[in-house]
Amino acid sequence: MSCTPLQLAEAFIQYGELNDTLQALSIHLEANPADDAARRLRAAVAIRMREEAHFRLAVSDLNQISEPTPDDDVNRAIALEYLADLDGAMLAVERARAARPQDERIAERYFFMLLARRRFAEAQSLLETMPRTWDWLQKAGDLASEADGPEQAIALYSQALDHLDTQFDASVDAFARPLKANLLASRAHTYAAAGQFPEADADYTAAEALMPDDAMLAFWHSFIAADLGDHARAVDLCRAAYEKAGEGWRAQMVETLKIMRDSGRYAALADAILSL
Repeated sequence: MSCTPLQLAEAFIQYGELNDTLQALSIHLEANPADDAARRLRAAVAIRMREEAHFRLAVSDLNQISEPTPDDDVNRAIALEYLADLDGAMLAVERARAARPQDERIAERYFFMLLARRRFAEAQSLLETMPRTWDWLQKAGDLASEADGPEQAIALYSQALDHLDTQFDASVDAFARPLKANLLASRAHTYAAAGQFPEADADYTAAEALMPDDAMLAFWHSFIAADLGDHARAVDLCRAAYEKAGEGWRAQMVETLKIMRDSGRYAALADAILSL
Protein backbone atom coordinates (compact mmCIF):
# COMPACT_ATOMS: atom_id res chain seq x y z
CA MET A 1 0.00 0.00 0.00
CA SER A 2 1.45 3.38 -1.00
CA CYS A 3 1.74 6.20 1.50
CA THR A 4 -0.26 9.40 1.24
CA PRO A 5 1.65 12.69 0.85
CA LEU A 6 0.84 13.52 4.49
CA GLN A 7 2.20 10.19 5.68
CA LEU A 8 5.33 10.78 3.61
CA ALA A 9 5.73 14.23 5.16
CA GLU A 10 5.47 12.76 8.65
CA ALA A 11 8.12 10.18 7.76
CA PHE A 12 10.45 12.70 6.15
CA ILE A 13 10.33 15.09 9.09
CA GLN A 14 11.40 12.32 11.47
CA TYR A 15 14.67 12.08 9.53
CA GLY A 16 15.17 15.82 9.13
CA GLU A 17 14.53 15.76 5.37
CA LEU A 18 13.05 19.24 5.26
CA ASN A 19 12.93 19.71 1.49
CA ASP A 20 11.13 16.41 1.02
CA THR A 21 8.79 17.23 3.90
CA LEU A 22 7.93 20.57 2.33
CA GLN A 23 7.28 18.98 -1.06
CA ALA A 24 5.01 16.29 0.40
CA LEU A 25 3.06 18.85 2.43
CA SER A 26 2.64 21.04 -0.63
CA ILE A 27 1.16 18.13 -2.57
CA HIS A 28 -1.19 17.38 0.34
CA LEU A 29 -2.29 21.01 0.65
CA GLU A 30 -3.06 21.29 -3.05
CA ALA A 31 -5.66 18.58 -2.52
CA ASN A 32 -6.65 19.67 1.01
CA PRO A 33 -6.33 23.47 1.21
CA ALA A 34 -8.46 23.68 4.38
CA ASP A 35 -6.19 21.40 6.42
CA ASP A 36 -4.96 23.90 9.02
CA ALA A 37 -2.80 21.32 10.82
CA ALA A 38 -0.87 20.57 7.64
CA ARG A 39 -0.58 24.29 6.89
CA ARG A 40 0.82 24.91 10.38
CA LEU A 41 3.30 22.10 9.90
CA ARG A 42 4.43 23.45 6.53
CA ALA A 43 4.90 26.91 8.07
CA ALA A 44 6.99 25.44 10.89
CA VAL A 45 9.14 23.46 8.44
CA ALA A 46 9.57 26.49 6.19
CA ILE A 47 10.76 28.60 9.14
CA ARG A 48 13.37 25.97 10.00
CA MET A 49 14.80 26.25 6.46
CA ARG A 50 15.93 29.83 7.13
CA GLU A 51 15.58 31.28 3.60
CA GLU A 52 13.62 34.35 2.51
CA ALA A 53 11.30 32.44 0.18
CA HIS A 54 10.52 29.96 2.92
CA PHE A 55 9.81 32.68 5.46
CA ARG A 56 7.37 34.23 2.98
CA LEU A 57 5.72 30.84 2.47
CA ALA A 58 5.38 30.49 6.26
CA VAL A 59 3.70 33.90 6.58
CA SER A 60 1.34 33.05 3.72
CA ASP A 61 0.40 29.73 5.34
CA LEU A 62 -0.14 31.29 8.76
CA ASN A 63 -2.32 34.00 7.25
CA GLN A 64 -4.59 31.33 5.72
CA ILE A 65 -5.28 29.43 8.95
CA SER A 66 -8.97 29.75 9.79
CA GLU A 67 -8.61 29.93 13.59
CA PRO A 68 -5.13 31.25 14.43
CA THR A 69 -3.66 30.56 17.87
CA PRO A 70 -1.04 32.39 19.95
CA ASP A 71 1.50 29.82 18.72
CA ASP A 72 0.68 30.82 15.15
CA ASP A 73 1.40 34.44 16.08
CA VAL A 74 4.73 33.44 17.61
CA ASN A 75 5.73 31.70 14.37
CA ARG A 76 4.44 34.66 12.38
CA ALA A 77 6.62 36.97 14.50
CA ILE A 78 9.68 34.78 13.88
CA ALA A 79 9.13 34.80 10.11
CA LEU A 80 8.34 38.52 9.92
CA GLU A 81 11.39 39.41 11.99
CA TYR A 82 13.64 37.53 9.55
CA LEU A 83 11.88 39.37 6.71
CA ALA A 84 12.72 42.69 8.44
CA ASP A 85 9.05 43.49 9.06
CA LEU A 86 9.74 44.48 12.64
CA ASP A 87 6.45 46.29 13.18
CA GLY A 88 4.49 43.27 11.97
CA ALA A 89 6.57 40.96 14.14
CA MET A 90 5.96 43.11 17.21
CA LEU A 91 2.21 43.22 16.58
CA ALA A 92 2.13 39.43 16.25
CA VAL A 93 4.01 38.77 19.48
CA GLU A 94 1.94 41.38 21.32
CA ARG A 95 -1.22 39.55 20.24
CA ALA A 96 0.24 36.27 21.44
CA ARG A 97 1.25 37.84 24.76
CA ALA A 98 -2.21 39.36 25.27
CA ALA A 99 -3.87 36.01 24.55
CA ARG A 100 -1.55 33.99 26.77
CA PRO A 101 0.04 36.30 29.38
CA GLN A 102 1.30 33.44 31.57
CA ASP A 103 3.26 31.76 28.76
CA GLU A 104 6.94 32.31 29.54
CA ARG A 105 8.06 31.25 26.06
CA ILE A 106 5.99 34.04 24.53
CA ALA A 107 7.13 36.45 27.23
CA GLU A 108 10.76 35.59 26.45
CA ARG A 109 10.36 36.41 22.75
CA TYR A 110 8.53 39.61 23.64
CA PHE A 111 11.32 40.59 26.05
CA PHE A 112 14.05 40.15 23.47
CA MET A 113 12.08 42.11 20.88
CA LEU A 114 11.66 44.95 23.37
CA LEU A 115 15.36 44.80 24.25
CA ALA A 116 16.41 44.86 20.58
CA ARG A 117 14.25 47.95 20.04
CA ARG A 118 15.68 49.59 23.18
CA ARG A 119 12.25 49.82 24.78
CA PHE A 120 13.90 49.42 28.15
CA ALA A 121 11.07 50.63 30.39
CA GLU A 122 8.64 48.12 28.89
CA ALA A 123 11.23 45.35 29.11
CA GLN A 124 11.75 46.17 32.80
CA SER A 125 8.00 46.13 33.41
CA LEU A 126 7.81 42.70 31.82
CA LEU A 127 10.67 41.41 33.97
CA GLU A 128 8.87 42.51 37.11
CA THR A 129 6.07 40.05 36.30
CA MET A 130 8.45 37.12 35.82
CA PRO A 131 9.83 34.70 38.45
CA ARG A 132 13.33 35.34 39.85
CA THR A 133 14.76 32.21 38.25
CA TRP A 134 18.26 31.97 36.81
CA ASP A 135 17.09 32.45 33.21
CA TRP A 136 15.01 35.53 33.96
CA LEU A 137 17.79 36.91 36.15
CA GLN A 138 20.11 36.46 33.19
CA LYS A 139 17.70 38.44 31.02
CA ALA A 140 17.57 41.11 33.71
CA GLY A 141 21.37 41.24 33.51
CA ASP A 142 21.16 41.62 29.73
CA LEU A 143 18.79 44.55 30.17
CA ALA A 144 20.92 46.13 32.87
CA SER A 145 24.03 45.91 30.71
CA GLU A 146 22.22 48.02 28.11
CA ALA A 147 20.23 50.35 30.33
CA ASP A 148 21.79 50.59 33.79
CA GLY A 149 25.52 49.99 33.45
CA PRO A 150 27.90 47.16 34.29
CA GLU A 151 27.66 47.24 38.10
CA GLN A 152 23.96 46.33 38.15
CA ALA A 153 24.40 43.81 35.32
CA ILE A 154 27.24 42.04 37.17
CA ALA A 155 25.10 41.77 40.30
CA LEU A 156 22.22 40.24 38.33
CA TYR A 157 24.44 37.80 36.46
CA SER A 158 25.94 36.76 39.80
CA GLN A 159 22.45 36.15 41.19
CA ALA A 160 21.61 34.12 38.09
CA LEU A 161 24.71 31.98 38.57
CA ASP A 162 23.88 31.41 42.22
CA HIS A 163 20.35 30.33 41.35
CA LEU A 164 21.55 28.10 38.53
CA ASP A 165 23.88 26.35 40.98
CA THR A 166 20.91 25.55 43.22
CA GLN A 167 19.16 23.85 40.29
CA PHE A 168 22.01 22.00 38.57
CA ASP A 169 25.50 20.70 39.21
CA ALA A 170 27.35 21.74 36.09
CA SER A 171 30.33 19.57 37.00
CA VAL A 172 28.27 16.46 36.27
CA ASP A 173 25.19 17.72 34.38
CA ALA A 174 25.89 18.03 30.65
CA PHE A 175 22.68 20.03 30.13
CA ALA A 176 23.79 22.68 32.63
CA ARG A 177 27.34 23.18 31.34
CA PRO A 178 26.55 25.42 28.35
CA LEU A 179 23.99 27.34 30.43
CA LYS A 180 26.55 28.15 33.11
CA ALA A 181 29.30 28.82 30.57
CA ASN A 182 27.07 31.30 28.76
CA LEU A 183 26.26 33.07 32.01
CA LEU A 184 29.93 33.23 32.96
CA ALA A 185 30.79 34.63 29.53
CA SER A 186 28.08 37.29 29.87
CA ARG A 187 29.44 38.33 33.26
CA ALA A 188 33.01 38.25 31.91
CA HIS A 189 32.04 40.57 29.05
CA THR A 190 30.44 42.95 31.55
CA TYR A 191 33.46 42.81 33.86
CA ALA A 192 35.63 43.74 30.86
CA ALA A 193 33.34 46.67 30.01
CA ALA A 194 33.86 47.89 33.58
CA GLY A 195 37.65 47.51 33.27
CA GLN A 196 37.71 44.62 35.77
CA PHE A 197 39.98 42.41 33.70
CA PRO A 198 41.16 39.94 36.40
CA GLU A 199 37.53 39.12 37.18
CA ALA A 200 36.76 38.74 33.46
CA ASP A 201 39.79 36.48 33.10
CA ALA A 202 38.58 34.24 35.93
CA ASP A 203 35.08 33.95 34.45
CA TYR A 204 36.36 33.04 30.97
CA THR A 205 38.69 30.47 32.52
CA ALA A 206 35.77 28.90 34.38
CA ALA A 207 33.57 28.96 31.26
CA GLU A 208 36.25 27.27 29.16
CA ALA A 209 36.66 24.56 31.81
CA LEU A 210 32.98 23.77 31.32
CA MET A 211 33.00 24.01 27.51
CA PRO A 212 36.57 23.36 26.32
CA ASP A 213 35.50 22.88 22.70
CA ASP A 214 33.80 26.27 22.46
CA ALA A 215 36.17 28.20 20.22
CA MET A 216 34.51 31.57 20.78
CA LEU A 217 35.09 31.46 24.54
CA ALA A 218 38.83 31.14 23.99
CA PHE A 219 38.71 33.78 21.25
CA TRP A 220 37.12 36.44 23.45
CA HIS A 221 39.28 35.37 26.38
CA SER A 222 42.36 36.22 24.30
CA PHE A 223 41.41 39.90 24.33
CA ILE A 224 41.14 39.86 28.12
CA ALA A 225 44.63 38.33 28.32
CA ALA A 226 45.84 41.15 26.06
CA ASP A 227 44.18 43.72 28.32
CA LEU A 228 46.08 42.17 31.23
CA GLY A 229 49.35 42.64 29.31
CA ASP A 230 49.93 38.91 28.82
CA HIS A 231 50.65 38.96 25.09
CA ALA A 232 51.97 35.39 24.87
CA ARG A 233 48.88 33.94 26.53
CA ALA A 234 46.62 36.13 24.39
CA VAL A 235 48.22 34.77 21.21
CA ASP A 236 48.06 31.18 22.48
CA LEU A 237 44.37 31.52 23.33
CA CYS A 238 43.52 33.14 20.01
CA ARG A 239 45.51 30.59 18.01
CA ALA A 240 43.85 27.71 19.87
CA ALA A 241 40.44 29.24 19.25
CA TYR A 242 41.14 29.60 15.54
CA GLU A 243 42.39 26.03 15.23
CA LYS A 244 39.33 24.49 16.90
CA ALA A 245 36.76 26.72 15.13
CA GLY A 246 34.73 25.73 12.11
CA GLU A 247 35.01 27.57 8.80
CA GLY A 248 32.21 30.04 9.54
CA TRP A 249 33.56 30.97 12.97
CA ARG A 250 37.07 31.32 11.56
CA ALA A 251 35.82 33.85 9.02
CA GLN A 252 34.12 35.80 11.80
CA MET A 253 37.32 35.73 13.89
CA VAL A 254 39.37 37.06 11.00
CA GLU A 255 36.93 39.91 10.38
CA THR A 256 36.90 40.81 14.07
CA LEU A 257 40.69 40.80 14.24
CA LYS A 258 40.89 43.04 11.16
CA ILE A 259 38.51 45.52 12.77
CA MET A 260 40.55 45.46 15.97
CA ARG A 261 43.78 46.00 14.06
CA ASP A 262 42.35 48.87 12.01
CA SER A 263 41.05 50.58 15.16
CA GLY A 264 44.51 50.38 16.71
CA ARG A 265 43.32 48.33 19.67
CA TYR A 266 44.72 44.81 20.07
CA ALA A 267 46.87 45.45 17.01
CA ALA A 268 49.71 43.25 18.28
CA LEU A 269 47.35 40.34 18.90
CA ALA A 270 45.66 40.78 15.52
CA ASP A 271 48.98 40.95 13.67
CA ALA A 272 50.23 37.81 15.40
CA ILE A 273 47.17 35.81 14.28
CA LEU A 274 46.55 37.33 10.85
CA SER A 275 50.18 36.76 9.84
CA LEU A 276 49.87 32.99 10.25
